[in-house]
Amino acid sequence: MPTTNTAHLDLDRIDLRILRLVLILSNTQSLTKTAAAMKLSVSQASRLLADARAIFGTEIFSRHGPQMVPSPQLLELLPRLQNVFKALDSLLGGASTLNILESSEVIRIAAVDNTAMVFIMPFLKELHQRAPKLGIEIVPLGNQSAAGLGSGAVDFMYACDPHLPADPSLRQRLLLAAPHCVLVRKDHPLCEVPDGIVGPEELARYPMVIPTVSQPSGLNAMIMPFHEISSQRFLQSPFFLANAWSLLDSDGYTIHPIPLAEILTERLPLAALKPKDIVIPPWVPHLYWSVRTDADPLRQWVRSFLISCARQRWSRYCSDDEAGWREAMASLEAASICSVCSE
Repeated sequence: MPTTNTAHLDLDRIDLRILRLVLILSNTQSLTKTAAAMKLSVSQASRLLADARAIFGTEIFSRHGPQMVPSPQLLELLPRLQNVFKALDSLLGGASTLNILESSEVIRIAAVDNTAMVFIMPFLKELHQRAPKLGIEIVPLGNQSAAGLGSGAVDFMYACDPHLPADPSLRQRLLLAAPHCVLVRKDHPLCEVPDGIVGPEELARYPMVIPTVSQPSGLNAMIMPFHEISSQRFLQSPFFLANAWSLLDSDGYTIHPIPLAEILTERLPLAALKPKDIVIPPWVPHLYWSVRTDADPLRQWVRSFLISCARQRWSRYCSDDEAGWREAMASLEAASICSVCSE
């Protein structure tokens, strides 16, 4: 890639729209979406892209099917390019950059249905009130999700995966540490157990619904500690919400994180019971994103919004005690290893 030496660079050729297009296209990886975000026609965006290639070099993007993937050279330049707009924003009091709350970009989030229900759905109304043109697309969590953060295929990922290898190109934020509960229909016989506390002996009399999760590390984890309970395995499914629905017409039970159970029991005739004498690690979901979007104003705002909403709504399960977080993760990893070994 040619370098941009200011001694030979014709500054009259530099249009801020060119720089903005490079930033937005590096995130959307779609010229059509980039044009829509900038309120341009596709042909106008294409001409700006040609100008960008003339300035930065032809290797800034490569086409992979429908995607425009930023080159490694461009990924190195993006932080400095973002700093240009931050400096202009500081100099001109924000007048130089597009109001991020007017953005019509689509933010793509990889998540399982339970994390989507807990960390996204309760806050969509407020999100769209503040950023009415912003789109949210939730895509299934899988073993390509972490790579998708690096390539720009997804913007954020919610995961609770102790086997995910450390990756210096990814940032993460631990959101909360919440206990689990036993979920049953509201008129289930277990609801008559004193104080709503149930152990393996009581649970063994009823069939269980086992939620599974396809993890970014490639491992499929079972949430239910089925090796500790002799219940019939009534249903095994990766869909937490469908699992809860299956309880309405059966004597089955399942184990869900309490934040999800609180949402479900508000809307469905379900009851949450407290488990005893069962080792169930706390639910410790993370929010992940790529370092290349650290300074992106829109994604900064979305990230801050989602984290602050989650910590406010579920404040009783949040902690700033890093030792506590590490202990929770160690517990989760140990239990996960036991689960894998028992399969």
